Amino acid sequence: MSNARRYECFCVDATEQVMFAGDIAGRISTIDIDSFLVVRHGQAHCGTIHALTAHPTLPYLAALSNDRTISIWRIGDDAVLTRVGQASIRDLACTNDDAAIAPIFSHSVALGFHDSKRRIVTRTGNGGTVELEFDDDGTLTQRWALRLHDDWDVQMTRFVAGGDGVLSAGRDASLVLVEDGREIRRWRFGDVVAHWAEHLSGSVYLVASDLGLAAKVDIASDSPPQFGVRFAHDDMEFLTYNRTSRRAFGTSFDRNVYEVDPVTLASKGVVYSPGYKCVWAKTLERSPSILLVQSRNGGLYKADLSTGETIAVIKDVPDALWSVVVLTDGDMLAAGEGDFLVHYRFCDVGEQSRTQVFETRRIVLPMAAESYTKRIVYDPASGHIAFGRTDGDIWAGTLDAFDLVTNLGSAIRDLAFDASGQGLVAATEDGRIVAVDIATRLAVTRHQDDAQPFARAIWALAYNPIHDLLAYAPFGTTLHVVKLADFTPFVTAECARVKRIRWIDATTLLYGSSGEIVRLDVSTGETTTLVARMQNTIEDFIWDRGRRYLLAISYQCTIGLFDFDTGAPLDHVRDQIDYAKGLAWLDPAGSDAYPMDFITWGRSGECHLYRIHNERIVAMGPIGRPSAEALAPLRADDLARIPTPSFA
Repeated sequence: MSNARRYECFCVDATEQVMFAGDIAGRISTIDIDSFLVVRHGQAHCGTIHALTAHPTLPYLAALSNDRTISIWRIGDDAVLTRVGQASIRDLACTNDDAAIAPIFSHSVALGFHDSKRRIVTRTGNGGTVELEFDDDGTLTQRWALRLHDDWDVQMTRFVAGGDGVLSAGRDASLVLVEDGREIRRWRFGDVVAHWAEHLSGSVYLVASDLGLAAKVDIASDSPPQFGVRFAHDDMEFLTYNRTSRRAFGTSFDRNVYEVDPVTLASKGVVYSPGYKCVWAKTLERSPSILLVQSRNGGLYKADLSTGETIAVIKDVPDALWSVVVLTDGDMLAAGEGDFLVHYRFCDVGEQSRTQVFETRRIVLPMAAESYTKRIVYDPASGHIAFGRTDGDIWAGTLDAFDLVTNLGSAIRDLAFDASGQGLVAATEDGRIVAVDIATRLAVTRHQDDAQPFARAIWALAYNPIHDLLAYAPFGTTLHVVKLADFTPFVTAECARVKRIRWIDATTLLYGSSGEIVRLDVSTGETTTLVARMQNTIEDFIWDRGRRYLLAISYQCTIGLFDFDTGAPLDHVRDQIDYAKGLAWLDPAGSDAYPMDFITWGRSGECHLYRIHNERIVAMGPIGRPSAEALAPLRADDLARIPTPSFA
């Protein structure tokens, strides 16, 4: 558990002097907002804390954890927490269920206090909505429990401001008003997750959803929601409203915090970006220019809205790895957050375990530490390595020398070498596909998405050098295959949330489509669902050289083993406690190493070794030991001596 200190959520107490933050290993940290220093930690749960909320008028704090319990705490002098009670929500039953429904794994943030009473609304272990009453003896009593979102999980719950009613938002795209255990009204938000309802005034609430826009609903009316124009380039996670400044702010997975006009619901522009996905946010009523933000990199940020500058950061976790390439000599190169690459040098094979042994060293480069590498690629014929970053930079070179090739002015989402090994095809977040010559540094836009109100990000691409075909998928519902030379359309296929495309051979490719893996024959346009369901979006997939096994890893931190030809499931295991990003086979390279070892990586900041044995996935632990050379960042005079690569 190398990233046990990664913060997952936070809330601010009623005095706005203290914030409480919950981490992935179940601790609650008490933080002084003015100094932005951690005052104390306390173990609250044996699982990720996904939500914290402070009672608006009484001295209580509540936590919701993936250990399927909620805990209630009394906030004492100096914000010292004393546990009042803790209760399991795993087996709570909904009165409108016809049969028992098993608990599910959840990322729900469904947790809210009543404005004045000792009541709390949260989720049941199987995705229902439940209201509980508690006392200072630690007793929690169920008032009602209902399934409001069919087979989908409840995402958020809160009490209606100043009343006893409850709002429940779900992954079924609905927001439901409940009073005394009875459904009163229901509103739809397209066909995407409704993430958050923020009280604006009276009976009016702002709603954030994966539509990427702000919506507004009057819960006292049967009128449909009012929708603004989409402005977020990815899912919109949260909305917060400041009653002193009367300003609203929204967070998105596109790494930005936006100001939102609470009347027109239009974006007033980006006011802050920590450089990584944003979720929880809060501006202080006592000091409205102070913005607090939690990011998916595990950090907490304090920013000045008047300048957009970061005031302070609390982050005590490894930098995430986003992409890894295996080189022809068995070495590996990993990249992700920060201003460095990690070189895994193959040095031995374990005599008893037959696992490959690696030494690691950092290659520090003069690039922005607050950016991160989204994709690193390798061309074996030329030996060239290239990587694209979220600040738009594309770097290229070899293990001995890297250089900045160009900046495309938008985050790089994916990258591939062309047939020459000297040209790159880049996918950008502003909807472009750009051809880049790494020798001349010439960048030419080959395609621009024309969706409205703004271009869709190109999420994934893959190049086929045999027929000069490029497969790419914008954020949306269509995968395109074109001739790279002139961008002549070749074939299209339906898809959803494609994060990875790989060519099997000259005419066949696989692509992840939400939680499925689909096979496309580009000669006929025929698609076949190979893997039917992988619990959330497919992050990556690979197959072995003999094409016997297909491996897939999902956003739900699970690894699936399947038959390559039929997609028949063979095994399913959990990866790490935090989000995974990719998979790669280890190349035995003629050694005595076991032939079916592979690695995963992600927010743990490490590569983790697994083995296929008896058609089961066996965990072998993290790989890589630091080399003898210093791992400290290079000095300025060291950076000046980094050689410039030659691509001629």
